[in-house]
Amino acid sequence: MDAPSFREGRKHPCRKAKNVRMSIFWPLFSCFVRDSVRPMEQARYTYRFYPTQEQKTQLSQTFGCTRFVYNWGLRAGLDAFKENDTLPSPSTLDKSLTKLKQSPEFGWLQHVSCVPLQQALRDLGQAWSNCFAGRARRPKFKRKYGAQSARYTKRGFSYRSGQVKLAKMSQPLEVRWSRPLPCEPSSC
Repeated sequence: MDAPSFREGRKHPCRKAKNVRMSIFWPLFSCFVRDSVRPMEQARYTYRFYPTQEQKTQLSQTFGCTRFVYNWGLRAGLDAFKENDTLPSPSTLDKSLTKLKQSPEFGWLQHVSCVPLQQALRDLGQAWSNCFAGRARRPKFKRKYGAQSARYTKRGFSYRSGQVKLAKMSQPLEVRWSRPLPCEPSSC
C-alpha cells in the first residue's frame, strides 16, 4: 500500500495558527520564535517556499501520513472511550504508533519523519483536552481534500545560514525570505 497523499491547489488554513510551532501549509511555512526579552511571547513569521518535484512528493507523503496517524489516533480514542470512558494518553498512542510503523502493512509510515506524526498525536490530545474543558467540540476526522499541514519541533528541522532543511529530506527548501528572522526559530 502506498503512502496517502494530498491534492495540490487548496487554500491554506492560516486563520487558525495560534498555537502552532512550525507548520508547513502548502505552499507556505510558518516559524515561531520566542522573544529572549519577553520569554512568554512568541512571534510567527510566514514565508513562501518553492519545493522541487522530489520535495513535493515527500511533503505530500508527510501530509498524508500525518492525516492518517491523526485519524488512526482519533479512532483508537473513540473506541477506547466507548469501552471504558477513558481516552488513551498521547504517550500510549506514541507506543502504539511505534508498533504500527513496525508492522508490514503500515511500513510506509517509516518513509516520513516521526516528528510530524508524533505532533499529530499531540494535537489530538490537545483537541480532546479542549473538548472536555468545554472550549471546543469533539475532534473530527481529517479529510484528504482540504487544508493539509504538518508540524515540526526543533528536532525535526534545521535552520542554518538562511536555509531550512526538514527531517528525511536530502536538500533544503528554497524559501523566499521576505524579512530576516530575529533569532533561531524554536520550531517550524
